Amino acid sequence: MMFMLLVSLEWEAQVALTSLEELSLKSNKSIVKIWDKESNLNSFQNLKDLRIRDCGEMESIGLPSIFLSLVKLETLSINNCKKMQQVISDGSETQGIPKEIITFPNLKRLQIKFMENLKSFYDGSCKMAFPSLERLELNCKRMTKFAGGTSSTAFFPKTIEFPSLESLWLYELSDEVRVLWDLPVGEGQGISSNPLPNLKTLVIRKIKLPSIVFPSLSDLTVEAVGDAKFLFSSSSENEGCVGTFSQFPKLEKLWIQGCAGSVKQQFIEDDGSTAILNFCGQLRSLWLQSALNMEVVSLHLFKSLRDVYISDLACEYLFSADGGFLQLQSLEVLRIYNCPNLEVIIRGGDKDTTVVFPRLKTLALQDLEGMTKFCSISDIPSLERLGIYSCNKLESLFFGEPNQVVELPSLEKVTIRSCDAIKSISTTPLKASKLRELTVSNCPEMGWLLDGEPNQVVELPSLEHVTIDECDAIKSFSTRPLKAPKLRELTVSNCPEMEWFLSGNSNCNADLELPSLENVIIKKCPKMKSFSPVVLKAPRLRKLYVEQCSKWEWLFDEESNQVVELPSLEEVTIKDCDAMKSFSARPLKAPNLRKLWVFNCPEMEWFLSGNSNCNADLELPSLENVTIKDCPNMKSFSPAVPRAPKLQLVYVDNKRYRIAEIEDLNHVLISANSSEQTAADENDL
Repeated sequence: MMFMLLVSLEWEAQVALTSLEELSLKSNKSIVKIWDKESNLNSFQNLKDLRIRDCGEMESIGLPSIFLSLVKLETLSINNCKKMQQVISDGSETQGIPKEIITFPNLKRLQIKFMENLKSFYDGSCKMAFPSLERLELNCKRMTKFAGGTSSTAFFPKTIEFPSLESLWLYELSDEVRVLWDLPVGEGQGISSNPLPNLKTLVIRKIKLPSIVFPSLSDLTVEAVGDAKFLFSSSSENEGCVGTFSQFPKLEKLWIQGCAGSVKQQFIEDDGSTAILNFCGQLRSLWLQSALNMEVVSLHLFKSLRDVYISDLACEYLFSADGGFLQLQSLEVLRIYNCPNLEVIIRGGDKDTTVVFPRLKTLALQDLEGMTKFCSISDIPSLERLGIYSCNKLESLFFGEPNQVVELPSLEKVTIRSCDAIKSISTTPLKASKLRELTVSNCPEMGWLLDGEPNQVVELPSLEHVTIDECDAIKSFSTRPLKAPKLRELTVSNCPEMEWFLSGNSNCNADLELPSLENVIIKKCPKMKSFSPVVLKAPRLRKLYVEQCSKWEWLFDEESNQVVELPSLEEVTIKDCDAMKSFSARPLKAPNLRKLWVFNCPEMEWFLSGNSNCNADLELPSLENVTIKDCPNMKSFSPAVPRAPKLQLVYVDNKRYRIAEIEDLNHVLISANSSEQTAADENDL
């Protein structure tokens, strides 16, 4: 049974809902307390889930005595109650209620967040026990202690027990909190002194960790404090450090953020001890964020890392391959953002260095102002996603000997944006048989995406999407012949030097076959002469959009009787093409063409001139809509007779013409231009 309370109400002791399991109080500004008197011990005996949110006038839940009736409570969540200073109010105990301890026998999750004035959970003299609590979340910026009643300055005094706690999230507490737990004197390094022996996840900000061993901790998030030279070391005498290697025997995930020290820092103290080898060997995931004074990271010591996220560091390199070989067997994800001093990711990673990432799947580099190169790669067989953003000194991602082939057999997606100096993805031949998506944007020095020997075929059997935008120097996708049987989407825009999308096929006298191509968009390429110097075969092409290509004269310009067969073509748009004379100089077969738009093409005389070469009518059996605007030289649609039995409307220079049982589109255009056909009535349309 669930009950949501949205009205002004205070329950007195005589109210009993013995079957109620879930209670939610939300957005009520009148409730001061849920219970204002001692409750009947059985009044809410089956309540399991209590959630309170946005109750601005609520001062507390009630007296300690009411929790004796909440024996089955498993979840308690309190959020954004601005007046509440204590969850349990400090009042006199009633007869029959034990004064020495308050027990929450089945409570598993306790969440208290965004409480502006909360100072404590309970400030009375009773001890508290949470024998089943597994997850505790606190985010209260004025909270100075969890419980009072003692002279202890610790946030969690000895009067509180969490024997089953596995996850502790301390997002934000009062700046006055300096000590988390009371520890027995002289036992600070012993496992027996840890009050949370089962803790697996710890999130803590602006509070120094105690010098105790965390025997079960696997996930640690901490905002480092102090001016320690090393964040982790073998010695506890390293003042201000996060901790020692021996404190975390099972740590697998580490997130360090906001290191505020004023001295130059290193991530770990590499003393060659067994403790550091164990520490580095067990870590699986590492996030280093906003450590602006950290100069040395030494990630090559962490042989078991799977996931690395680096952001806002001062270091000049991350890995060292000084011995000429670097192998990270487990690394799967590497993300590096906004490290202005980073020159190379791998120090010593020159052409004589062997670097192997056998399991790396994701590589993302962003805002690395000083990076000039990644490394010479001999083996990244598992790389699937590659993203390079705003790395303005990077000329090439991979480099090596001229005949060395970069093998990336698992690569599926490549994105390169805003890299001012990059000239190519690789200085050596690239093999990427699973590449599906390629995006290059705002790379002014990129000349060709793929370069190499002129007659060597670029085989991209899985490529489906290509986007090229704002690449000032690019002349062609590739200087080599291309085989891309699955390419479906192609977008090229703002490339002022591009003459052909693909120039390489002319070297081998072969047609350009793109059997899966469906959508083509080409915009603002003023030097574009044609799609390719050779015949394009695209039987599945459905949509074609060409805009501001001032040198393009024919979309298909081979003057011969060879028919342009576009059996799937449905829509064609040609806009602002100053030199465009015709869609094609060859005969056209486009049985599914439905819509045609031509705007501002001052040199176009016919939409299609090619069919006159074969003395055949122009059959357009599916054409329904034609729009032609600002084409002053177009006096006729085609030299051949166009047949368009489904044509309904023709728009010529903002005038609409209804076509009724007329198949000859030439006649319609001639009539429109000579004003012999009357514009259709707007009401008719």
